[in-house]
This record gives sequence, structure tokens and C-alpha cells, in this order.
Amino acid sequence: MAQKQKRFSKSLADDIAWLINEARTQGANANLKEKFEVITFKTILH
Repeated sequence: MAQKQKRFSKSLADDIAWLINEARTQGANANLKEKFEVITFKTILH
């Protein structure tokens, strides 16, 4: 829903979509915490 309402920048929306896809395809093996930390660090640097 937030993606359709364009609440986030395009770059961040792409990262969120990627995380959602990873969760759906890999389930508990997706290592989402680590991936989220990478995205957070990347966002802070910009």
C-alpha cells in the first residue's frame, strides 16, 4: 500500500520491494536482519 501511495523515494521503495521478495522466496533463510542493516547503512550515507 505504501508503495502505491509513493511514501518513499524510488531507491528506498526498490529496496523495500527487494526485501519483501527475499522474504517471500527464501522465508526464514532470507537473513533479512543483515540485509536491512545494509540498506539502512546505505540510506544513511546518502
